[in-house]
Amino acid sequence: MRKSKLLTVYAVLVFAFLVIPLVIITITAFGGGSAITFPIESFSFKWFANVFALKSFRRSFLTSLEVALLAVGIPAAYALARSNVKGKQMLKSIFLSPTIVPGIVIGFILYQFLILTLRIPVFVSLLAGHFMVTLPYVIR
Repeated sequence: MRKSKLLTVYAVLVFAFLVIPLVIITITAFGGGSAITFPIESFSFKWFANVFALKSFRRSFLTSLEVALLAVGIPAAYALARSNVKGKQMLKSIFLSPTIVPGIVIGFILYQFLILTLRIPVFVSLLAGHFMVTLPYVIR
């Protein structure tokens, strides 16, 4: 197989374009100054401590953790892969059907129907939305 020099240069440029900002952000996260600077003036974990000191961040983080732990995608995928249930293909099709609709449309419809119409609590609605959006990718 013949290597194209132009393709190699292009791939390296695209990779650099994607990776360099991530490297800069990671380095500046450890800066000890009062503002974000590059290069950093001193090394510190100050910004990480500040994030975990915020009550709203901790509450949001715990909510995300609860939703992730309550997701049932992996057991469902395991059951569909290992069992010989009648209608297995139909169940797979039903579980994969949300991938047809864009995520923003699913989010808006779930918000409008579950929260505004049915008045279901936000956490339960968030769990249903998370389940509906992520399950097809776990099952696949």
